[in-house]
Amino acid sequence: TMPAAVKPALAAAWSDDILTRSLAAAAETAHHGLPDSAAAWLCAAPAAGDHHLLVFVRLSNALHAGDVPAWREQLALLERDWMAPLLSALRTGKISAITLVASNSANLLEVTLTPSQLWRLWRRAQPLASHAGAA
Repeated sequence: TMPAAVKPALAAAWSDDILTRSLAAAAETAHHGLPDSAAAWLCAAPAAGDHHLLVFVRLSNALHAGDVPAWREQLALLERDWMAPLLSALRTGKISAITLVASNSANLLEVTLTPSQLWRLWRRAQPLASHAGAA
């Protein structure tokens, strides 16, 4: 039995993954295919302040296939085409926060970045591996 309808927490879900599409439909949330880059997404996404879910499955697909070179390539593309432009959009105020959630069968890592956190000059940048070890 479906629960009573509630206002969706998300303005839209963006992914090429069938599970994301199905869950968005069940939650009566708009679903769109994931654009090729953050620049394209920023042009297509509606008003600032809305919450959007972006699901990247290319990394996990490469990992499940056991293709480490493809995984590294997808990680580099994710950094270049998505993370760097989204960080720039955060700095300019086009978006208000970025929450990154990474998971596997045993661990979950969730990190939220807001514009005020960009001013934490006294904190040294930590390599990604240090966060993975903490999970």
